[in-house]
Amino acid sequence: MTTLDETGLWNAYVTAASYIDPEILEEYELDYKRTLASQFVSAREDVLNKQDTWTERLDRALRGRQGYPVDWRLREPFRQWIKNHHQEAFGPLQALWLQNDLQVRERIQGFITELPDGALFDTRELRSGPATVTSLVSTLLMGLDAESYPPYNYTIVNRAYRRTGFGPSDSNLDEAGRYEYELAFLDRFIEEARVRGHSIPNRFYAQSVVWHLEQDLEPELTKAARKLAKSGEFDPSNEPEARDRIDASIARRRGQPEFRNKLLDAYRKCCAITGCDAIEALEAAHIRRYKEADLNEVPNGLLLRADIHTLFDRHLLGVDSDTNKVWIGEQLRRTQYAGLEGTEVSHPRRYKDRPDPDALRGHWEDAKKLGRFN
Repeated sequence: MTTLDETGLWNAYVTAASYIDPEILEEYELDYKRTLASQFVSAREDVLNKQDTWTERLDRALRGRQGYPVDWRLREPFRQWIKNHHQEAFGPLQALWLQNDLQVRERIQGFITELPDGALFDTRELRSGPATVTSLVSTLLMGLDAESYPPYNYTIVNRAYRRTGFGPSDSNLDEAGRYEYELAFLDRFIEEARVRGHSIPNRFYAQSVVWHLEQDLEPELTKAARKLAKSGEFDPSNEPEARDRIDASIARRRGQPEFRNKLLDAYRKCCAITGCDAIEALEAAHIRRYKEADLNEVPNGLLLRADIHTLFDRHLLGVDSDTNKVWIGEQLRRTQYAGLEGTEVSHPRRYKDRPDPDALRGHWEDAKKLGRFN
């Protein structure tokens, strides 16, 4: 059967996709995006029907969770703008969500045209360029039809363009052009897979496969599992333990020294919780689990003293995203660490480097699931 690929790059890409474990894809990519899409569908219905609950529904969808497709530094100003200017928000959202024959370019351009200046900007440091705006608009479009309009991420899709030889970077395109380019790529991916006997049902599924591949998670997991099993560090038959140790192994190999250096700079070489300034005792703590594209970005980290890092990783202490103060688990309440409860956490100098509140909230939720509180 003739394929569209003349370079062999697509053949390698589709082959890699065929080895992805469907259960892992469901856990890491599909499940939370389906939930997010259903929230936007509900918000869209309320917006178009002008129900009083639309602001609450949309706010819930925008609050998100770990791994949210839109950077919180863009999402939070937009959420706050909607809360404070909900009447003005009707125009942009209707332009994006009206059920008619508009092309995706017209929808995106209509949304941006209707949006007042300042709705997507945080005046402190964040600047919203075409890529970040496209990620927000594409996520909102999931409320119209997630299977046709999946989220966009500049770093991930441009990496995929290079790996498949699809075309040059989309950096010279406007917001609508970037998204059209991604949709064309996903359609090509679906077709390249089809002619090789590999079924990818829609753009939503294709996008999830691409995001998974471009984080190189499965190849890394396979390598790490073999290495750790050979070393005898864990029992591969114990799946939860295996997954945790594999995740940790991946993280150690992926830019940990660079990540620590960035955190040392952001936190002025002091522990965010204790203020300890002994550099040799400071470590780079990841807030989110080891499965996100922005794993080693400063907002996903805290600079912590080694013992505090251990307790943080075990969900025995953490940071309240609403108050920016330390919480302590039950097991520490009769120890010397109890005195840390309520301590205000130091912030980095730059606003853009501050911890992602959704990641901190996810860490708190994980602690509750693990029974760290009575």
